[in-house]
Amino acid sequence: GLTENTTYYVRAYATSDAGTAYGNEMTFTTLQIGLPTLTTTTPTLITTSQISTGGNITDDGYGTVTERGMCWGTSPNPTINEPHTTDSGTGTGAFTLNLTNLQSETTYYIRAYATNSAGTAYGQEITYVNPHVSFIGEYYQGGVVFYLDQTGEHGLICSMDDISYGATWGCSGVSTGSVNPSLDNGESNTVLILNTCNTTGIAAELCSSYSINGYSDWFLPSFHEFSYIYNNLNVLNNTITNNSGGVISTANNYWSSTELNSTTGYAILLTNLGSVQNPKTDLNYVRAIRAF
Repeated sequence: GLTENTTYYVRAYATSDAGTAYGNEMTFTTLQIGLPTLTTTTPTLITTSQISTGGNITDDGYGTVTERGMCWGTSPNPTINEPHTTDSGTGTGAFTLNLTNLQSETTYYIRAYATNSAGTAYGQEITYVNPHVSFIGEYYQGGVVFYLDQTGEHGLICSMDDISYGATWGCSGVSTGSVNPSLDNGESNTVLILNTCNTTGIAAELCSSYSINGYSDWFLPSFHEFSYIYNNLNVLNNTITNNSGGVISTANNYWSSTELNSTTGYAILLTNLGSVQNPKTDLNYVRAIRAF
């Protein structure tokens, strides 16, 4: 209960029948409580709308830290006078908090804080740019998004137009190794095909050589990757139409990059996601995809 930054004089005493005696006098001055010292932890991405960050309080300034947490917002130097996130703990040491509901492609300013009786101190400010948040049917990076992973940060895009209305699969009589229809392996399948067959104008080569808006990393979809296109076909075609592209056909077969054997490849009919086993010499439609 002593006052900070104050000089006190103290001595012991003892009382008996004869009276009260005192020990020698000692003097001391209480410390002045200062602001805590802390740092802000570099954020790490959890999802495209959530990050993990926190702080580390290395010195309490001789006063108990009664509150700690994170200040964050879209303007520099956020403080506890604005919306902030409070940690449940107190005292010194490291703490971690998740910041949620972050907006796509938005810059946030983040700093940890700690409060004791002297006031509130802040860690260094960190500028964090939240990544792009895609959605199915988005017109993005030269095509339309038709698949997203769990983070929403990465996925697959199909071209806005058919690359061909009549191309062969190629490599007839040769097995390329692209034989598993249950995998999302169109990119690796395309590489296998091109390493085995150098014929120009085949479906895989047309996709690999396709380039638009600076994006040239296209490939021929695998059998399974076409299932994502089928599941979102109406949304994709709406976006394609609204951006002057050529709709994905439901009346014609599309080559996949998956083969059945050395002479037969899997084609897809998107009316019902039907599997069509065509000779590699047949002519089918081609639609390119790319990953982001």
